[in-house]
Amino acid sequence: MSFLSSGRILSSSRPRSYNRLTQTQSSASASTSFTTDSIGDADANYQSQINKPRASIHSSASAPDLSATTRLIREKMKISSDGGLAEQHTSFPHFDSQYKCCCNAIHVRQGTQTVGVVCTIISTFGIFSTLFSKETPLVTALELLFLCIEVICIVFLFMALFNEKKNLLVPFMIWQFLSIIICIGLFIGCVNAIYKPDGYFGDWIQSYVIGQAVEVYSIDEKNEKRLEETMLPLLRRYESSSRAFRQACSVQRALY
Repeated sequence: MSFLSSGRILSSSRPRSYNRLTQTQSSASASTSFTTDSIGDADANYQSQINKPRASIHSSASAPDLSATTRLIREKMKISSDGGLAEQHTSFPHFDSQYKCCCNAIHVRQGTQTVGVVCTIISTFGIFSTLFSKETPLVTALELLFLCIEVICIVFLFMALFNEKKNLLVPFMIWQFLSIIICIGLFIGCVNAIYKPDGYFGDWIQSYVIGQAVEVYSIDEKNEKRLEETMLPLLRRYESSSRAFRQACSVQRALY
């Protein structure tokens, strides 16, 4: 009886302990699997959080910036009134620090304005003096033609300043270049007249001076003596200066 009772006790106690052991093992395995799953989910979430900014960066880098492209197109092209596209004109950089004149005192724009104002004043006085002069009709017409061309070039100069189009400066530049060539030619002629007073340029200068004196004094019987007293000393000084200049040139040639 004791053996049977002890066997029953053992048989009855084994399943309970075994069940407890199996329950403990199953709960441990469940907790382990839950922990593994939670760790795996956390790793997946972490990787997704890391990859998400990279993907956004790649997508933003690969996506074109439409606003910047639109601004670039609008800067280089302008929309005309009829809806078409017209190329924007390039203006001269007047206010750039490297474009200065008058010994780096003022910008080219202000210097050009000054030149335009001075030329306008000179042309205005030239037109009035030509209209009220006592020259021949041919000389008056030539002077007026010269002044009209100069006024047109000055108008183009101011149009270039207000519209900021450098191509409109070309007529004024060409006209000034021609004026410089004419002035150089007159200077050479005056030097030749001093060296050779009996030559073509010498006779031309003497006749011009006498003609201006006649116009000023309005020659008549009363002013004839006054003209002789004024012009003869001037012509004598001119001849003596030209003679001294020729002697200096001959001495220089003899030395070299």
